[in-house]
Amino acid sequence: MIRDRVGVDVQPAVQADGRKREKRQFVKFAFYKLDPTWRRLKPEQQAADRQEFIAAIQSFGERMLLRSYSLVGIRGDCDFLLWQVAESVDVFQDFATVLFSTNLGKYLFEVIDRNTNRVLYSRGFASIYGEWETTEEARTANRTFHESLRFPAPAAPVQIVLKKRDAANAFR
Repeated sequence: MIRDRVGVDVQPAVQADGRKREKRQFVKFAFYKLDPTWRRLKPEQQAADRQEFIAAIQSFGERMLLRSYSLVGIRGDCDFLLWQVAESVDVFQDFATVLFSTNLGKYLFEVIDRNTNRVLYSRGFASIYGEWETTEEARTANRTFHESLRFPAPAAPVQIVLKKRDAANAFR
């Protein structure tokens, strides 16, 4: 067995007796919630962001099967679901990297290999703090919030980099 970078066992393409292995498919269900501040952007910015998001999804049309489902009114903790099917888990990571480089999600964290400076894992997200930041209370009070970053266990030492969007909507 070979372990890929996210810890999933990958079978070699040829079995020990020389017969070809059947192709495997990996399935991922990813739930997303839009940052509430995005809904307050100007309609022109929202339209541009939607087009960027659609382009990101369409760019992976040849590499994986991808279906989207609206969960508005069904679940309070997310807005939509992306159902993904691919022959390699690396496609999921590549897709997440592209998706989270769009204007969705206020925060981004990267898990970087300390020896090679290669990004092993990245994920964009919206946080409770980011939502609180937009409230009236945030203008007059200071609070702390607890957040957890979840990612596959790395095989070697890593550096965690947390980024937040600035006023120009770029991660810093």
